Amino acid sequence: MELHPTLKRQLKRLGVDETHPPSAEVWQELLTRINTTYQGADQERYVLERTLEISSNEMQKLYESLKRSSTSALNQEKNKLLSVLTSLTDSVFEIDTQGHILYLNSAAENALKPWQTSPIGQNILSFIQLHVPFSEHQLDHQNLTQWLSWGEALRDDNAELKLPEGEIIPISCALGPIITDNQITGHVVVFRDMRLQKAAEDELRRAKELAEDAAATKASFLATMSHEIRTPLNGVIGTATLLSDTRLDDTQQQYVNTLKRSAEVLLSLINDILDFSKMDAGKVQLESTPFSLNVLLHDLDSMFHDQFEQKGLKAYYQLDPELPQWLLGDEHRLRQVMINLIGNALKFTEQGGVFVRVQLLEQYDQHQSLIRFSVKDTGIGISPAAQARLFEAFTQADSSTTRQFGGTGLGLTISKKIVELMQGHLQVTSTEGKGSQFFFDIRLTKTDCPVTQAPSAGTDQPSRPTR
Repeated sequence: MELHPTLKRQLKRLGVDETHPPSAEVWQELLTRINTTYQGADQERYVLERTLEISSNEMQKLYESLKRSSTSALNQEKNKLLSVLTSLTDSVFEIDTQGHILYLNSAAENALKPWQTSPIGQNILSFIQLHVPFSEHQLDHQNLTQWLSWGEALRDDNAELKLPEGEIIPISCALGPIITDNQITGHVVVFRDMRLQKAAEDELRRAKELAEDAAATKASFLATMSHEIRTPLNGVIGTATLLSDTRLDDTQQQYVNTLKRSAEVLLSLINDILDFSKMDAGKVQLESTPFSLNVLLHDLDSMFHDQFEQKGLKAYYQLDPELPQWLLGDEHRLRQVMINLIGNALKFTEQGGVFVRVQLLEQYDQHQSLIRFSVKDTGIGISPAAQARLFEAFTQADSSTTRQFGGTGLGLTISKKIVELMQGHLQVTSTEGKGSQFFFDIRLTKTDCPVTQAPSAGTDQPSRPTR
């Protein structure tokens, strides 16, 4: 028989040969050692079992603690979410995939309180009328179920909350899917009472209509009054002109000249106000007729000739020779802009001169040309702060400018609006004490010379300084 290695070691320590029987003393000692070994094994097994028991109890306690903590945290998050939903002023529903109501917050309960029945388990279409997206057709139960199965979000700003006795409340409603483990398990529905917003929109609409009526009335009044005022003013100017051609002494001539200038200033003011009113009402329509830039510059030269001479200033008119002779556009409005810009330059310049330049910037094809019109002076200049509000109505650089030079501050506003109608943008560069430059770029179309009109004499020079 093969002995266990441990037993062999014990026998060897006692000096016993396994082939010869031991003595009684040796045998007794061997039994004692074997018994001691078993007792030690029993003690170790007890300690191990006790350790396992303690560990198991501790792990169970830890598990219970973690379970309680997890449940507490989940309850806290749940309570927080319910608190948020309860505090919302918007109404919130939870519905299943068939549209049945599973949950509603306090706002939704208050909204449906007139029904005096619990909405839980009822279909949402019993209370809210929704519409097919991108359509005015109403959603029925079948269409709603199909839409909910797609998991698509839905928004209806023209939804209606139905109340007993047929009462309807306009609402804005939104639906969004609830997805769990890649499965659509329900939808969240949020809606808001739109009565106050609808009332505000109606009020704004009525205010807009009243403002438009008031603007139309104002425009009509200004047009009528300007006509009624301009007629006698033209009579005053004409009479003063005739009177100035008669024999008058120096004092009488001075009185007549003052009368004529005052009437012309008043007429110009009335024209500015009428133009501004038309621009403001959007009632200005541009014409498209053939005109010559040569003729336009020649007319401007003739118009301001005496004023430049009276102030001892030089005027320079430069026309790019590459420009077409005849163009299509609104010559009257273009002339009005140039008169305003040259008049301002003349008004605010005491020495030096004014440079009027018309140049070709770009030729798009055989007919379309991008043309820059600019008026540069050596006058008082404009500060950066004043430039920022220069094109506002009734605005000049500062109040002292108005007192010293006069004017309503409408000229640049009107000019800017006219240029914008021509698809351009009126701009300014200026340095105080050195002068200013106003310029704008517009597209004009080349055309043939009209049969009934020929260029004015003396306008064949593309570039010529005057005075």
